[in-house]
Amino acid sequence: MHKLNQQINEKQDWAGRLRAIEFLTRENLLILAIMGMAIFFGLALPKLPIKLQILLLSLIPAGLLVVLILRNPFFGVIGFYIYDYIRPEWLVPALRPLKLAMLIEGLTLVSFLLYFKKTRTLKWDKFFIIYIVLLIGMGFTIVTATNNRYAFDRTESMVVVFVVFCMATNLIDSYKRLNLLVWLMLIMHVYFAIWGFSKHGKGAGSFMVDENDFAMALNVIIPFAFFVFVGAKKYYTKIIGLLMLLTYIAGVVISSSRGGWVGLVAVLFYCIMSTKKKMGAFAAAAIAAAVVVMVAPSNYWDEVRSISNTQDRTAQSRFHYWKAAVRMYRDHPIIGIGADNGPLRMPEYYIGNVDPATRWKKTFHGTLPLVLAELGTIGIVCFLTLFFLALKYLRWVKNQASGRGDDDLFLMANSIIGGLIGFIVTATFISVAYYPQLWTLYMMAMSLVFIARERYGGGTPMPEKAHGPVNI
Repeated sequence: MHKLNQQINEKQDWAGRLRAIEFLTRENLLILAIMGMAIFFGLALPKLPIKLQILLLSLIPAGLLVVLILRNPFFGVIGFYIYDYIRPEWLVPALRPLKLAMLIEGLTLVSFLLYFKKTRTLKWDKFFIIYIVLLIGMGFTIVTATNNRYAFDRTESMVVVFVVFCMATNLIDSYKRLNLLVWLMLIMHVYFAIWGFSKHGKGAGSFMVDENDFAMALNVIIPFAFFVFVGAKKYYTKIIGLLMLLTYIAGVVISSSRGGWVGLVAVLFYCIMSTKKKMGAFAAAAIAAAVVVMVAPSNYWDEVRSISNTQDRTAQSRFHYWKAAVRMYRDHPIIGIGADNGPLRMPEYYIGNVDPATRWKKTFHGTLPLVLAELGTIGIVCFLTLFFLALKYLRWVKNQASGRGDDDLFLMANSIIGGLIGFIVTATFISVAYYPQLWTLYMMAMSLVFIARERYGGGTPMPEKAHGPVNI
């Protein structure tokens, strides 16, 4: 009997050991490791400096991002544009050592090359060639510029933007993906607008600190919210679109930017005139006007009226900067004075009512003067050609979509055109040639063109007579 009990106990021990071995699978060990790390970090983090806490906590989403990008380069494109606009290291300096921008860009490129190796297809257009010529012109200024480092850094950043542009236009191969990016932009700009309210019209850091830059960013996104409101088939989407539209408009008004006001008027005029649903558009305009009256600062209308005063000190100063840009162009007519070198050379060319020596690092207060002075004839010709070619392509998409009753592409094309108008009008008074807004709009425009070519049978976009207006 004793032997029998001993055998039974031995069998039970072996059964227990086998169950323990079965439990120690790879998945369960991974779960145990994660639980152990969570307990360790939970006990250790409170004892660490706050900056180190933020850094360590950021490793978790960073690791998840790495996995997502390597699995699908489209996530890398999304991550690039989110990071390029939010720029979290400006708010949280502890993130700078992680070099998240380089991480996202590098991983996305690797993932895209693996994707390209499988597909062996690359979408291309003459738009890309003009873009490359612009970059080549910038590259030459690295050698000729007074400050080679500034020219190199700016050219390098624009090359990165172009590489992501190429990847994005190939990866955003459906309206669904393009629409996802647009909604992410809309959400991010709600954050920017709320930040602006809390800072009395100042932007959310980085390239958006100045109230004029802040107003320009909102003017670019306003058409997207407007056409979400006008084209939405569901009431809750329509309400969300209207609320975002009013938020952006209020942000432009709060900024008290005179250039922002001009851009806002131009954008709203285009949006209202390009939609068939005039009643809904005018209703939105009426509500927007009421919001403007409610949120406008007490001196806002005085600021707006001062736009026409050419004797105003600010206006006179702007004219002096523009004239300085022309003088730089005369001295360097082919490739310009050098990317990002204009403000450094301003004391040599500024002639005005103040000491030129005090104008060092002062900008041109205008995007076209900046391009003319820094990038010369090659730069200004390429810059304007890209802009008008994008408009030509988008009009082709509108005509094609209108003739087929394709509301989605029609609204998207209208939104991007409105964004381009908002940019170029507001940019008349500020130096924003290298800001991400314009180049993001170009990426959206070419992505939409490629989608339209596949949907409508391909071919080079040329303006065609629409078969009939779509009821938008």
